[in-house]
Amino acid sequence: MRSAALLLTLVLSGAALGASEQPYLYQRSAFGADGLERVEIDGAFGSRDASLFGEAGYEQGMRLCYGVGSRLTVELWGGSLLHAGERERVAGAVELLAGVLDEPEAPIRLSLGVGVARDFRDATVVRLRGIATRGLGSSELSLNGLAEIPLGADRDRVDLVVGGAYMTSLRPGLRLGAELLTRDIEGLWDPNEAEGGARLAFGPSGWLALGDQVGVKANVGAVLPLTQNPYRRDGTLVESTGAAFLVRMAMLYSF
Repeated sequence: MRSAALLLTLVLSGAALGASEQPYLYQRSAFGADGLERVEIDGAFGSRDASLFGEAGYEQGMRLCYGVGSRLTVELWGGSLLHAGERERVAGAVELLAGVLDEPEAPIRLSLGVGVARDFRDATVVRLRGIATRGLGSSELSLNGLAEIPLGADRDRVDLVVGGAYMTSLRPGLRLGAELLTRDIEGLWDPNEAEGGARLAFGPSGWLALGDQVGVKANVGAVLPLTQNPYRRDGTLVESTGAAFLVRMAMLYSF
């Protein structure tokens, strides 16, 4: 399963990201503007071990972010997996992110989130998220955590993901850095982890503004196994393979 689990985000930046600056592919933010903030259209492809794709599989999705004031954001996401031009699976999610700490004298900005999703394995999951940010100069460090609790059998009781990101501003509208994501970390102590073991994804990320409202962002990541064990994919027992890759891109329009 592609875990989406516990994410805590720490950002080092002299000025906090605005609603139009969301440079990360795997990190979230609760702070934004009132009303419809942005629309993101994303796509991803990778090896089968990196996700649920077939070897030539492709994921596409759309995310809508709506702010209720500057400290509350509702996110709606829907996506599908494509293989050989045919839609194989669909998924969707809704999350509520709340900024709970954003004081000038505080060492971090803190957000908490809760949501529910229907994932690509047709399972309903509850999501719990935490995000913390801190600024320092023109660079940013993000640490994010997410916990996903499946409401069904044949799955882990909880799937955990922890990750972080670092970006620096080279000039207005251009940020470069890297993102790291550790998926299914429960595999570090569970020899029968339901998705084949813990994995670490790491690679460079970039964000480029194409104008006042349009931007693009991308991440190219290597996926490295931390632990490996046999697991069931579509009812068949398979062996977890070695290193893999995952590429994700998104175009966003900010209002």
